[in-house]
Amino acid sequence: IIPFTRGPSRSRPLSDIVEQVHRFVANGYAEVVLTGIHLGAWGEDLEGEGDLLTLLKAIVRETDLPRLRISSIEPMQLNDHLLDFWLSQERISPFLHLSIQSGDDEILRRMRRRYTAGHCRQIVERFVQRKPESYVGFDLIVGFPGETEAHFGRTLHFLENTPWAKLHAFPFSPRPLTAAARYPDQVSSAIVKQRMDTLLAMSEERYCAFQSRHVGVTLPAIPIGNGESSIQRAVTDNYLTVYFREKESSCTPPIRLNIEEFRDGKLFGKIVAAGK
Repeated sequence: IIPFTRGPSRSRPLSDIVEQVHRFVANGYAEVVLTGIHLGAWGEDLEGEGDLLTLLKAIVRETDLPRLRISSIEPMQLNDHLLDFWLSQERISPFLHLSIQSGDDEILRRMRRRYTAGHCRQIVERFVQRKPESYVGFDLIVGFPGETEAHFGRTLHFLENTPWAKLHAFPFSPRPLTAAARYPDQVSSAIVKQRMDTLLAMSEERYCAFQSRHVGVTLPAIPIGNGESSIQRAVTDNYLTVYFREKESSCTPPIRLNIEEFRDGKLFGKIVAAGK
């Protein structure tokens, strides 16, 4: 029902976005995140403005922004030209969050999604092959009507055989006036909870492994917070949160952090150099 209630997509003009990025940079911000509903469809409703690739090139070319991150995007909105530019730019984060919703092709068809699990895997493998340190995340819907144990098993198989760092899993919730709400084969809440628990446990294990394998690695990072605590935080270009001492934080962002320890689910490090 959501597409009907929010109406057609509305893109902000390219010049407005670039100007806002200029204002952020002038005010000391070191990272901007592009976000929106159907982000990959930016520009389709604007005559002569181009597409998301056009926007990325304009931001990189016309601003001094140290880091640009692209938020959640749908697989069918990623083409070869967009991916090639994204992966060629050091100033665009190696961060990919895909709204895949399921790892089973039959469920994807029932959801009226215009891609397959195999297509999603190809995108991720290409991304990680070019930039092995990349953060990859997925959105998943659990318990879509008709999702059997076999369907869910294929989603698990997809996840087990695809590189990723973290999941956002959501239980299916029927909305009035939607076709899915009227499907006869609704999944029980008990089964949905069981599957949710399975995915969340898998996500926690994967994310811990993703964090721990970066111990000993030096990464570009941007400090966040107001500096009032003795322990500060920074976010690396591949979306890891790293804690470090305030007295070491006098460098202008971006900084370079050496990750020294993974303890109690958190990464700890120290600044080794300033700059990109």
